Amino acid sequence: MIQTQDLIFSYDGKRDILKNVSLRIKDGESVAILGENGAGKTTLIKTFNGLLKPQKGEVFIDGISTKATNMTNLARKVGIAFQNPDHALFNETVRDEILFSLKNWNLSRQEIEEKLEETIKLFRLEALLEKSPFNLSGGQRKLVSIASIFCWNPKHLILDEPTIGQDLNHKKLLTKILKEYLDSERIVITVTHDVDWAVEVYDRVLIIKNGMILADGPPGRIFSNSRIVQESSLLLPQSVSFVKACRNIWSDFPHYLIKDDEIHENLLKRLK
Repeated sequence: MIQTQDLIFSYDGKRDILKNVSLRIKDGESVAILGENGAGKTTLIKTFNGLLKPQKGEVFIDGISTKATNMTNLARKVGIAFQNPDHALFNETVRDEILFSLKNWNLSRQEIEEKLEETIKLFRLEALLEKSPFNLSGGQRKLVSIASIFCWNPKHLILDEPTIGQDLNHKKLLTKILKEYLDSERIVITVTHDVDWAVEVYDRVLIIKNGMILADGPPGRIFSNSRIVQESSLLLPQSVSFVKACRNIWSDFPHYLIKDDEIHENLLKRLK
């Protein structure tokens, strides 16, 4: 579980970036963190692995305060792939990039080889293994940077803007990987501006505004609330706009539907 209590953080000691943030994310949950630029989203996730320590309040990872342990111990529990892959990639080949990440965890040679092979297949990197990460496209570099975190199997996985630069096929691949990764003991958290992808993949949405939690709950409930949508300054997901159009035809069409398969199922029943 990841939990914050009255979390306050400031970079300069003058202006609080996070303001009394209290939340609880249980094992097995997938959470998308949304909000405008500068709202505090990336700052928040940096407190989850100890990169930033609260000035006031607490952050607990599986019951352990981040103030009471070091980054190495926290990194074993929380893996973060940040927005800019160029800040994380520095080896000569994609293979070396993943190997370097695995060798940091005191694994046996056999374990390293097994996890390397699993990661290559999972992320479909076979054709890129001997290429320099810096000669890849932006979307490919992003995928490699995520793979280099994913490979050592952290208990909780946090991604910062993972779909930037990704084409539709890469998004589908990432969605498949994340859904297979999530189980009853893990947490997946993603900071993103990709609202359509977020509401399709994640079961919980957290909207941050001016360092505070504006809304927290299932995406269907959040985006069917016009006040929250207006205050968040976020674009409506296409699925929500489609549901609104459906409600102009069928007044009883459920306003809270947001995932494509749910909308499709309800629509088929009516058209039949």
